[in-house]
Amino acid sequence: MTIEEATRVVVNKEGDLVSAHNFFVLQKAKLDKYFTEFLDSNEKEMSEDNYDSPAWKQYRVMLKDYETVEKFITTSKYYITKHV
Repeated sequence: MTIEEATRVVVNKEGDLVSAHNFFVLQKAKLDKYFTEFLDSNEKEMSEDNYDSPAWKQYRVMLKDYETVEKFITTSKYYITKHV
């Protein structure tokens, strides 16, 4: 299930909020692992002198996904504790 598919599930079925929340928690764990490996392997390419390198561009793309996942986890946790 992709992030977009999980978001559609939440929009279409409120009862499936817990499973969508669990999906995003798993996605966050995968992104955490990705960032650790990415930063370890691309440390030299990501100098502060060159923010336009391909490594920095990839990092920013993945960071946007990470922020989206974080927002959903926070929001879904609120609704689960208040309404489910």
